[in-house]
Amino acid sequence: MVKRGERIALVGENGAGKSTLCRLISGQEAPSSGTVVPGHNVTIEFFAQEAESKLNLESNVLEEVEADNRSLSQSELRGLLGAFLFVGDDVFKKVKVLSGGEKSRLALAKLLLRPANFLILDEPTNHLDMASQDVLLDALKHYGGTLLVVSHDRYFLDRLVERVVELEQGQLRDWPGTLSEFLEKKGLMQAQMESEITGRKLRQLTTSTGPESRPKDKDLKRIEAEIRNRFSSETKRWRDELERCEEKIGRFEARQAAIEKLLEDQTFFSDPAKSGEVLKEYNQIRTELPELYQKWQEAEQELVQLEVVKNNELDIARGAGIA
Repeated sequence: MVKRGERIALVGENGAGKSTLCRLISGQEAPSSGTVVPGHNVTIEFFAQEAESKLNLESNVLEEVEADNRSLSQSELRGLLGAFLFVGDDVFKKVKVLSGGEKSRLALAKLLLRPANFLILDEPTNHLDMASQDVLLDALKHYGGTLLVVSHDRYFLDRLVERVVELEQGQLRDWPGTLSEFLEKKGLMQAQMESEITGRKLRQLTTSTGPESRPKDKDLKRIEAEIRNRFSSETKRWRDELERCEEKIGRFEARQAAIEKLLEDQTFFSDPAKSGEVLKEYNQIRTELPELYQKWQEAEQELVQLEVVKNNELDIARGAGIA
């Protein structure tokens, strides 16, 4: 059940059926059983990964959006295109000469021009650079209808959705809240499941022949060492990743602050070649920093989750040893 105005992320492993479900909901594909029931006056638009292949390659950018909306003036359409980074003479470029990212931006702009109140987006940020993703994110935040989004872009989803629906082994599970909240709850649930499996194994060990078979101190220490060793390499990998991200973030933030200080100096632009190189570096830093923040957050969450699972297993082992 999808309610009016909801912003939903559809997540799951590759091959779980997310794109198929999107096609079923949008009417692109007929269900083999069951029914899809659109609400009253619901109009659906579907953006798939191959949407740019449906553009007219012989049109220019402005003509392509005009084909989808005759009610707006050219100046209004150019304003919309400007929001999607098509500025100045860019609107007169032939579609066939656009890059993959530009075609994706154009297809998304066309989608928002159509009179739909329910958008289904399947991997909309593929081929988009960070600036284009920010443009799309801003446009969707101001969109007044309902959204169902499939994406592997955690940064994008976390700033957009308020409900997560997980597709796993043909079943749907509902998770109210942001993507980060879903990942946190999912991690704790997995930690609990792994701890329960460990607990069952230990209980089998300690009850198979009665109380006298419970682990002695020496056996308990061996079990604890095995648990710690099992987690050590994975913990080190994520700790190294965390430290790499922290070091790079520190360097980038310091350099960004230094460049911003330069930009305050009116003489900075007196040497176009030099200022151009610095601005290029500045834009690169601004593009890479959000990705680094995301990697840092992922590494931190992985470390927390590993620590929870390890400590749960140690607690169960110790409990079995003294029961």
